Amino acid sequence: MSAKLYLVEPTIPSSRLEHLNSDLIRELEELLQEAKSGSLHGFAYVAMQSGPEFSINAVGSARTIPAYSLGALRALEDYLFKLM
Repeated sequence: MSAKLYLVEPTIPSSRLEHLNSDLIRELEELLQEAKSGSLHGFAYVAMQSGPEFSINAVGSARTIPAYSLGALRALEDYLFKLM
């Protein structure tokens, strides 16, 4: 079960959006290959859609071992703050 939440949408120029989409597709394809090979056993995500909408979910070990996922979330938070 994923959740849908809403935020104020950032303004992204269409030229930059095309680049972001190609990066997104490449990363998702790599994750799919890892899942098919059995090396990916859990996945937690925030998916940002058009408009102010985004969804969140956790599957596999990301759902069954939430303490591990929370630790990974903290690492992601640190990573994102460094990008600001």
